[in-house]
Amino acid sequence: MTLNFGQNLFPPRGEFLINYDYTDLIQGTGIANFYGIKMVLTGGSTYHLIEAPTEGGMHLVGATRQNPQNIPVCGVTHGPNATFTFDTNEFRKIMTLKGIANVVIPLAVFIGAGETINSTITVIDIRLVHVHKAGGTTNLTNDFDLPVFEDTATGEATIGNIINNAFFVAFNTIAGTKILKGDQIRLSMTITGSGGLAGNNTGWALLHNPSGGSVKLNDYDGDHTATITQLKLSLPFKINL
Repeated sequence: MTLNFGQNLFPPRGEFLINYDYTDLIQGTGIANFYGIKMVLTGGSTYHLIEAPTEGGMHLVGATRQNPQNIPVCGVTHGPNATFTFDTNEFRKIMTLKGIANVVIPLAVFIGAGETINSTITVIDIRLVHVHKAGGTTNLTNDFDLPVFEDTATGEATIGNIINNAFFVAFNTIAGTKILKGDQIRLSMTITGSGGLAGNNTGWALLHNPSGGSVKLNDYDGDHTATITQLKLSLPFKINL
């Protein structure tokens, strides 16, 4: 005997196209978490937001930083004053973004033995952007700036001085924006850093290890290790209750 349930399935078939990490019944939203990652591809590398907090394949485990010795490790070396954009995949169905989105941004500054150069990192213009498949972009949120994050050089006797913290940003409320099939959501930020000059052991890092595992920041001696490394964006979507 063949059973035909037609479209009367619960939950509806379409709901399986996105996985919510949890729901807010009071607000009528489902929250989906996305994790920052750098993907090394042929001809270059790009930053993405993925739904699974794992790594593997062409995914880079590590950080985007100013490298003390300018050693390119999978192309991650960056200088200061850079804008970074992390994009989701294209949406497969129409969704409504509604509520307060938030992001956790892990940063690190580090200084080596006997150094006299301070290490600082400033992250500004943090925003969410709607990338339209038809072309163009629209800002979803206001810009948010973090305070200066600094490690002050005091002539340490040993290598290994690192400050590694996560910063939480709650964006302004999104009243209700339709994300069409093929559109993307982008997390954008601009970083100004100092330190990390060639020949010394000083630098800064924007961490984006989706698994949250530790990352070594000093390529030639491995003594600076960051343990807070997961960049996580939480997006609220309207659900039918």
